[in-house]
Amino acid sequence: MKIYINHFNLLILNNILKYIDKYLIKSEEYIQLYSPDGIFVIDENNTLKLKPVDHDVIVLNNFYNEFTLIVDPSFFIVEKVIQMPTEFISVRMKRDTFASNTNKTQGVIQLVIESEINTQTENGFSFLNKNIFENEFKPKDIYFELPNGTNIDNILVKEELIVFLSLLN
Repeated sequence: MKIYINHFNLLILNNILKYIDKYLIKSEEYIQLYSPDGIFVIDENNTLKLKPVDHDVIVLNNFYNEFTLIVDPSFFIVEKVIQMPTEFISVRMKRDTFASNTNKTQGVIQLVIESEINTQTENGFSFLNKNIFENEFKPKDIYFELPNGTNIDNILVKEELIVFLSLLN
């Protein structure tokens, strides 16, 4: 299950990352392929096809300090594949996962920031490209990840969400 922050400005993430860096528990790079046959992910160990299972979203207006959250219980069924489609668009991605506690194993919720890895070659006119970010990573998505079926009304879940939101405030 994913929880998104409604109208979160991705442009400020580079400034926030220096404050939450100490909570980083995992960083991984992968390639995401979009094709007429579906969405595929290639990482160091696997080639996977993602089959979406959609559900209705729940909106939590003004959950904390005027943050509105969108709870999306949709998920992907992951299938290992050995054959890839011939027509696709590929994007190199980086996924950083953060935990709110110092133990990093007790929390239910993780904060995930997904960034596109800029693979453009330098052409001398990069000043014209307004989307160049530090470290060649362009933030694309930020969300909280919880195990499917987590009760979002649970007080401990709410407290953990508030810890993360206060870090992003």
